[in-house]
Amino acid sequence: MSGSMRKWEARLKRMVDITTGVCFAVMFLDITLQIVARNFLNMPFSWTEEFARFLYVWVVFLGAVAITLDDEHIRVEIVSHMLPRKLRKIIFIIGNIMAMIFCAVTVRGGLRLTIMNIGFTFPSIPSFMKVGMMYAVVPFSMALILMALFLKTAIAIRELAGGPAETVAGSEKES
Repeated sequence: MSGSMRKWEARLKRMVDITTGVCFAVMFLDITLQIVARNFLNMPFSWTEEFARFLYVWVVFLGAVAITLDDEHIRVEIVSHMLPRKLRKIIFIIGNIMAMIFCAVTVRGGLRLTIMNIGFTFPSIPSFMKVGMMYAVVPFSMALILMALFLKTAIAIRELAGGPAETVAGSEKES
């Protein structure tokens, strides 16, 4: 079972990496277009700055998903390394459950924010791009983080219960 959970985690990671890469590449092209248009053609576009900001918000939130999947968030490990392995896993599980609660609350709030802003447009971006589309990354990314944490927690619980030993990122790391 945990092998299939690892496969879902790998698929989710690949999807997030591709999406983040595409958003970053489009943002890079957008900014390059603005520089060329402003400095060499002397005719700047009015929409490129807002579009770059839109993409930047998506890149940042999708980056948070990627960091969660890689288990690379900042944490203080000075005490946890001194604890027995079983207690470290329990603390890892409790921490993930608390983070999942935060993500669930943020998904709910993010959906409300998205719905409240879906009718508004950006001043210079074409009208099909709504402000709510930018805010949609909040519930979307938090739902993905929630899935990632759920998978990591399920694997850790299975291992704690005596299932097959797999390294859960963050719970077995040695310095």
